[in-house]
Amino acid sequence: MVLSMGITGMEADHGLSAKILQVLTIEFMNTETRGLFWSNLYRTSGSSNVMGIMDGRAVAIQVRSQRGRKNLVQSQLTFSENFRQAGGQYYVISSMEDLQELAAIHSWHREKESLDGLQILGHSPHATSRNRKMP
Repeated sequence: MVLSMGITGMEADHGLSAKILQVLTIEFMNTETRGLFWSNLYRTSGSSNVMGIMDGRAVAIQVRSQRGRKNLVQSQLTFSENFRQAGGQYYVISSMEDLQELAAIHSWHREKESLDGLQILGHSPHATSRNRKMP
């Protein structure tokens, strides 16, 4: 897997900074899965640095570098518990391999889409302006 930053998943995985891994996580989740993810810029104390929605559920991903602190601090543990009690899914990753495994375990990968079956506002994508029905 090659992401737009030019880093190949498994080859460059070791030693990535948490910030780069966070960017790659968001890109992977938005391009390779059915989810919608973003950087959590306005975090409350202990909240994860990547937030998103997958299959109608809130997902929080805490990104840890392999070189940095391995354990969560108390505020992160509290956030993860509160997030799960509220119905969200909370995960901690420290590599792209962790993220890919997580996506595979939960079957989050995006299916190949075909435009033939796409319907927009009840219209076929191949309809011309003369034969389109107005809603």
